[in-house]
Amino acid sequence: MTTIAGVQHKTGCVIAADSQTTWGERPFNSFGIDKIVERNGYLIAVAGDGRAADILNYSWKPPKVTASGDLYGFVVSKVIPSMRKALADGGWKDSSDSKDDNGIDALIAVRGQLFSIASDFTVLRDENGFYGAGSGGNYAVGALEAGADIQTAVEIAMKYDINSGGVVQVVTQLARR
Repeated sequence: MTTIAGVQHKTGCVIAADSQTTWGERPFNSFGIDKIVERNGYLIAVAGDGRAADILNYSWKPPKVTASGDLYGFVVSKVIPSMRKALADGGWKDSSDSKDDNGIDALIAVRGQLFSIASDFTVLRDENGFYGAGSGGNYAVGALEAGADIQTAVEIAMKYDINSGGVVQVVTQLARR
């Protein structure tokens, strides 16, 4: 699948991801196709279903970020419906209620604040400020908890998660108040 890690700081956030895509039993290292994209004031990083990731990273036009106000409420009420519409318009079938693994696992940053988006589109925040997504996400979070920087955390995850590999991409977004 993928390893995506995120760290929330007082001054903003940082997201890191591997570059490997796995299809069946074969790994692909896709150079020039980033797993973390910047679009319309957002950082978007998606693991899980490859088609959903392509739609959200390259076709979705997220709503304009508000300059102030309740950011969590904005993500829940504006961003998530926009995501779901983009996925439906792109022909992706939401299978988050089934037993297969075709859901999404995403991190998005808005105004320097990180949000974890679960496969059922629940919006989550972590008081420790460490986030992980994809099949290597838990390894990365463990490494972060043990004191690793974000790049090293993803590199550690790539050693233990067969579905992660390649080059690590790191992107920072500063908080806007």
